[in-house]
Amino acid sequence: MDFALPDDDVGLLNNTFPSRWKTIVSTVERGIVISRYALPVGYTLSEVEIMILIPQDYPMAQLDMFYLSPDVAKTNGNAIGAVSNELHFNRQWQRWSRHYQWQVGINNIATHLGVVKNALETELLK
Repeated sequence: MDFALPDDDVGLLNNTFPSRWKTIVSTVERGIVISRYALPVGYTLSEVEIMILIPQDYPMAQLDMFYLSPDVAKTNGNAIGAVSNELHFNRQWQRWSRHYQWQVGINNIATHLGVVKNALETELLK
């Protein structure tokens, strides 16, 4: 079973990640997965899959955190803060616990992907 995202989100995903994203659903959760997501230089991998959980009442409910597979580390050996492993959709994901103030009617998947990009870049400075 699939679910529908708002048209603006679908347009953004299709334009930014053509043929590289999909929705996924289980009996208890739903999300999107983007394959071949490019990481900034400084991580042990150059690309990963990224997963974002989508709450049932999104976009009224906020998107929170993001998940990578496989796990990544920094090439300088410094630890990544606020990560852990979780099982979603019968698969292990590295959860990046990053939060921000959600603004209904303003924030969306584009906003969240901006948070993801910023988190991945700023983590390398630590």
